[in-house]
Amino acid sequence: MFALGDRILKVPFRGEEQTTGLAAALALQEVGGPAVFEFDPMSGSLLMERIVPGTPLCDSDLTEDERFEVFSRIVRRIHALPAESGTFLHGDLHHENILWDGDARAWRPIDPKGGFGEPEMDGPAWLRNPFRQFGSVSEIQSLTLHRLQRMEDDLGWSRRRVLALAIAGLDDLLDGLDADHPWHRYAEAIHPLTAP
Repeated sequence: MFALGDRILKVPFRGEEQTTGLAAALALQEVGGPAVFEFDPMSGSLLMERIVPGTPLCDSDLTEDERFEVFSRIVRRIHALPAESGTFLHGDLHHENILWDGDARAWRPIDPKGGFGEPEMDGPAWLRNPFRQFGSVSEIQSLTLHRLQRMEDDLGWSRRRVLALAIAGLDDLLDGLDADHPWHRYAEAIHPLTAP
C-alpha cells in the first residue's frame, strides 16, 4: 500500500487479493469500509480513502472484551451483506484490519479477502491475533477459550467449528515462518483444546 495524501493505493500481492479481495472491498464500502475511488479489475488495484489516524484496534486502550464488541458489531454488518451462497465473509478480520477513524469517530474494517461460506470462517483470524501480544502457551489457551466462548454467546457461532477451522488452517499459516514466530506458540496452544 502507498499513502497519497488522503488516499491509499493498494496494489494486491496475489491470489484472493486480486480476485475476491477487489469485489469484497467494493462491497465493504456499504458497511463502513473505505470508499473506493478507482479500481482496476485486471490487476485488482484500488485507490481508496485513507482512514486517519488509522490506529489499529490492537494498539487501542480498549480491553479484550471491548475489542471483541467492536469485532462483533463489524462482523455482523459484514455478514449481513448479500451473498451468492452462504454468508458474505471478510476473510481476514482481525485487530490490525480494524482501524480507528478520528473524523467519523468509529472503528472501520479494511483489507478484506472476501468470499462466501459459513459465518465461523471469520473466526480464526481473530483467534490468532494480535500475535505480537501473545504470552505463554497457557495464556494463549486461556485467551482462546475466552474468545471462543464470546463467539458462541454473542454471535451464535459453534466454538468447536471455529476451533476446527483454526486448526485446519495452521499448515498454511505456519508455512515459511521461522520456528520462533509467535504463531508456532499459538499452534502449540490450540491443539490440546480439541480434546473432549
